[in-house]
Amino acid sequence: QNPEILEQPEQPVPESLPASQPAVDVPNTGMICPYPGCENKINPAHAFADEDTGIRYCSAHIKECYDCNEKRVIDNMIAYTTNSDTRWYCPDCYEQCFTTCPNCQRIVEKEDFLPPTRLNRWSMTKGGCKACAVECYECSRIVDKDNSYNENGHEYCEDCYSENFSNCESCYETFPLNDLIYVEDDGDYCESCYR
Repeated sequence: QNPEILEQPEQPVPESLPASQPAVDVPNTGMICPYPGCENKINPAHAFADEDTGIRYCSAHIKECYDCNEKRVIDNMIAYTTNSDTRWYCPDCYEQCFTTCPNCQRIVEKEDFLPPTRLNRWSMTKGGCKACAVECYECSRIVDKDNSYNENGHEYCEDCYSENFSNCESCYETFPLNDLIYVEDDGDYCESCYR
C-alpha cells in the first residue's frame, strides 16, 4: 500500500533578492538564506527581513539595533562589546550613541563621556571617559584618574584636594582641614595627636 502524498503549498519568495544571491527553492522548507556562503534553510514567511532592502535572511545574519530596534543584515551593523554582552547598532544609532575618548582612545557610550569644563585649561582640555577620567567633587574639573585623589569616596583634583585636606604631622593620616589643628612653625595635627 502506498500512503497518500499530499502536496505542500508553495512557499512565497521575497520580492526583492539581490541578483548575485538568488533564493534557492528547497521543497517543503522554503529557501536557502541568500547571505553569501550561508546554507541555512529558511521559510520566507518567518525569516527576518533587512529593513533597508526587504531581503529576508536567516536569524544568524540579521541583527536588531539595540537603540532603534530596526533589523538589518549583519554587514550593515556595528557591534559594541562590553564585558557582559555584545550589542548591535545600525550606523546612525551608533554615531548618535558612541564617541571616541580623546584621552584614552577607547570607544565609549556618549553618556560615559565627561566633557571638559572652563577649568580644564591645561589638562584634559578635550575631556575624557569614565574609564580614564573623573569629575572633581569640589570644582567639577575633569581629571585624569591617575592624577586624582580619592577621599571619603569622592574624587578631587590636586588643587581642591590640597585646599580641603592635609595630613597630620604625627600620625600621617589624612583629615579635612577643618578637623586639623594648626600649630605655628610645626604644622597640622589631628585632635588625637594634638592632645
